[in-house]
Amino acid sequence: MVRFRASRIIVPIILVLAGLCRADEHESPMAHASWPTMGTIATLSDLDPARFPARLAIAKQVMADFENRISIFKDDSEISRINQAAGWQPVKVSPETFDLLRMARHYAELSDGCFEPTVLPMVQLWGFNRGKLPTALPSTDDVRHAKERVGWQHLILTNGEAFLDKPGMSLDLGGLKGYAADVCWNRIKADGGTNFLVDLAGNMRCAGSPRPGDSWKIGVRNPFDQEGLLGVLRMPSGMAVATSGNYERFVVIEGHRYGHIMDPRNGRPMEGMAGVTVLTTTAGEADALCKPMFILGPEGSRQLRRKLPGCQVIFVPDVQPAKILITPGLKECFTPLPDYANNVVVLPELLPAD
Repeated sequence: MVRFRASRIIVPIILVLAGLCRADEHESPMAHASWPTMGTIATLSDLDPARFPARLAIAKQVMADFENRISIFKDDSEISRINQAAGWQPVKVSPETFDLLRMARHYAELSDGCFEPTVLPMVQLWGFNRGKLPTALPSTDDVRHAKERVGWQHLILTNGEAFLDKPGMSLDLGGLKGYAADVCWNRIKADGGTNFLVDLAGNMRCAGSPRPGDSWKIGVRNPFDQEGLLGVLRMPSGMAVATSGNYERFVVIEGHRYGHIMDPRNGRPMEGMAGVTVLTTTAGEADALCKPMFILGPEGSRQLRRKLPGCQVIFVPDVQPAKILITPGLKECFTPLPDYANNVVVLPELLPAD
């Protein structure tokens, strides 16, 4: 029997703690709005109500433009046109999409392919992203055939054109949608914004604070309890956070649950981790690093984390009771809920690479 849970509306898996961010009665009220975009929910929170309508319009336009360019669910998007021309001819793309594709190649190379912008054939093989729901486990031959159509090295970028040089390949830049949050953040900063937060499906970037002397506080959700939290993460101004987890989108095949995060190295859904949260300098980078950190885990990601000294990570292995592994830089930023105070392990400091 196969059960499927992979709706396009994805609920954010890290949450702004609205009650903690509410302004005191003598302060300006927090302006706040949410709207559907890219198959998920975006939210803008701002401590400047007078400028909020204009900034909300900016954010909505940025998200709409981003979706129109990169959505694989829109046949006329630039990414869809690249996919349609795979193995045939290059496609001219906008400067914004070209920069995003260069970013995709950068993080693919940085992570040795654990961030994989061409992973869509594997994802669809297992029934996600418009893939046919499997009636049984994919065969070894099916997995091998999907792997043959995956590989970021086959994404060729030259002179404003993008080309997938093998037929049957497909791009999916959903793992970089945090970049759209960065564009919103930059444009709101240019409009004079000082205290605001942009949230796209849990890909968040903040500026300033919700009140003087305070920090934006993010609730890190318990991957084993949809209504519960593991703890609270304080975000320094300008920083960004993103989370990957296997608990929102999954299939159940022959009685076993498989999440949507694929390991490009073997063509199978990744197992062993329940959730990973990344804190770093931009939402695009946080989003791009979540899946590699999820795939590699706390030990396997050591080399990647050495390359990114400003990146901090929360790892939640797929074991119960919940175990929370944090990198040393989060000791002052992450506060577990009382029930999990004894479940936190601080990972060792990374030594310089040999």
